[in-house]
Amino acid sequence: KWIEVSFQYYITKEKLPNLFQEFGTLYQLHLTEILKNTIRNIASKYKTIEFFTKREEIGEIMKNESISVFNQYFAGIL
Repeated sequence: KWIEVSFQYYITKEKLPNLFQEFGTLYQLHLTEILKNTIRNIASKYKTIEFFTKREEIGEIMKNESISVFNQYFAGIL
């Protein structure tokens, strides 16, 4: 079972030093893994059929949770 997601993110300029302190130069890898885990955790709460019947609702939940999680890690999602 696969979910395909694409996203664009930005790094909060004022918090750039914090990002590098937390993750170093591998920050992209860490941010990608954080997003994968967020999406995976949400997806596991739904049955396969619900991805067809509640697509917009699930997508909105995934988006909002991803934004919230990224804000904790010195970045935002466009």
